[in-house]
Amino acid sequence: MNTDMNTENKVITNEVIIEKNPTKKSILPVKYKKFAGFAYWLLGQMKDELALSADGYDNTCNMMHLLSKDVSSQIAFYEKFEAESKIYGRLMKVEAKNYIKPTEKSKLKTNQKSKKSKK
Repeated sequence: MNTDMNTENKVITNEVIIEKNPTKKSILPVKYKKFAGFAYWLLGQMKDELALSADGYDNTCNMMHLLSKDVSSQIAFYEKFEAESKIYGRLMKVEAKNYIKPTEKSKLKTNQKSKKSKK
């Protein structure tokens, strides 16, 4: 029985090739595909509207592992998002309230107009 170790992580035994650690073809789970689809769409919109440069687009895709074949990195990125989503949801609510909240000057003008209209 002749056994040779090949550099490609395969064992050759009597002309039969046996893979020692077969690479498992992974696909992104369905629950993360929607996140990936939205991210890809949003980045495309931003790029089209020139809100994001071509380099910014590429860097963001790389940071998110969006176009990568490394599914485990993609999964890790989306799992991190899920773990932190409640915190960022709360932060977004606070920021939205502050964004919508009228400034002091506009409050004064509104109050003055309403007082004049009551007279």
